[in-house]
Amino acid sequence: MSDLSTARARVHAMLSDPDGLVTRELDARLDELLAAATAELESFRALELGDPDGRVSAACGDPSHPTWLRAKGDGRGCPWCRIAELEKLTPASIQTCTECGAGYTLGEACSVCEYRKWIAAEKGTTQ
Repeated sequence: MSDLSTARARVHAMLSDPDGLVTRELDARLDELLAAATAELESFRALELGDPDGRVSAACGDPSHPTWLRAKGDGRGCPWCRIAELEKLTPASIQTCTECGAGYTLGEACSVCEYRKWIAAEKGTTQ
């Protein structure tokens, strides 16, 4: 806004208009142009993905990744880049069994579950 005030001051200084008629007309016209430009800017912002519901569009530097929506305060990075990072990781050698919650070595059966199956078979019941 200070640029607009400076421009108006220069126009007023350049014109020798003792009644102020020309400068008032110019001020009114500048206000109209400013309102139109503001409305146009808002329409462009609305075209940006997500602005109407409080989210904004985001993109990373990789052109193969699509644009996604995020909350304005969300600073997380590109989800596709994160997936690629996670896919590059190797699994830990000790895993957690989804049945009993015990730890077991990757590539081997869970020894706790195997033991429970063996005990159940010995007793003649299934678990």
